[in-house]
Amino acid sequence: MSSVGFVLILLNVLDHVNICISHEELSRVLLISLDGFRWDYLDMVNNKGHPTPNFQMLIDNGVVVKSPGVRNAFVTVTMPNHYTLVTGLYEESHGIVENEFYDPVFNETFTIPNSLQLKWWNGTGMQKVEPIWVTNDAVGDEHHASGAFFWPGSDVIGMQPRYHSTSPYNDSIPFSVRANTVIGWFTQKHEPINFGALYYHEPDETGHLHGPNSAEMVVMIVTLDQYIGDMIKILKEKGIFNELNIVLTSDHGMAEMTENVYLDDYVDSSLYSWFGGSPVANILPKAGLFQSVICSTVNFSSYCKILSIIHTHVLYAGLLLTAIQRVKFSCV
Repeated sequence: MSSVGFVLILLNVLDHVNICISHEELSRVLLISLDGFRWDYLDMVNNKGHPTPNFQMLIDNGVVVKSPGVRNAFVTVTMPNHYTLVTGLYEESHGIVENEFYDPVFNETFTIPNSLQLKWWNGTGMQKVEPIWVTNDAVGDEHHASGAFFWPGSDVIGMQPRYHSTSPYNDSIPFSVRANTVIGWFTQKHEPINFGALYYHEPDETGHLHGPNSAEMVVMIVTLDQYIGDMIKILKEKGIFNELNIVLTSDHGMAEMTENVYLDDYVDSSLYSWFGGSPVANILPKAGLFQSVICSTVNFSSYCKILSIIHTHVLYAGLLLTAIQRVKFSCV
């Protein structure tokens, strides 16, 4: 499966460049993630005769980085990559290694519904883990405040930004509501934010339902362009568009699968527990069966001699195998 990057667009003050010389002139940043926005979606849509003028305006007046210039972190799924974006750490350091994974220390499974406990998000003990909104808020003056709407990790108790969504994550909340809320935090009179983070679940959802190269995906990209245009219009009306540094990015792309590989054809499913999903599965062999599972797996026999000298307590940390589930489309 080929590696697919993602698009990052940086808009840095369209009409002029402000130099920050005091706290009053502190630069403001709006970070936006469109989940699963593959690096070439704009080219794909434009080549089909559908313009995306609002994305193009940002590109023409800012900086665009395309694959292979930007690499996402492995594992390439939503929760790990979004936390990498705001901590600057690889997944093995910040501890969020999948959308679902088993932790042998806690003897618990991390899932999105039970992800609000701080213990999952404060690292693996090797170094301090602090998302950018915590760092910004910790300055403690009236010019530093952060807000995040549905960004993974921003609703974790003990790690929340000063302003955040008060409701649990809900896909049905429109992009306009999310954007208008964050814009409101930037423009409020009392303690306005200087850093905002906004997450939206598309076009990832459309890609999983219909495929990354589908007609439905074309419609979604055009729709997202309209959403961005509506947001820009409001920013201009509020008089802050030219004062914002806008970073528009994503966590991963998506590739269309041409064949399925069934792990059950190679390893007896009764020998291990399964966690996670596409494109990487976390399998934990049952007690005493680690080497048996590995040595029965195609292309892993060469590792059996190495495994024999690894301490048992390391083995029970689990194993990541690139086992493709019975799904048609996979994030990459």
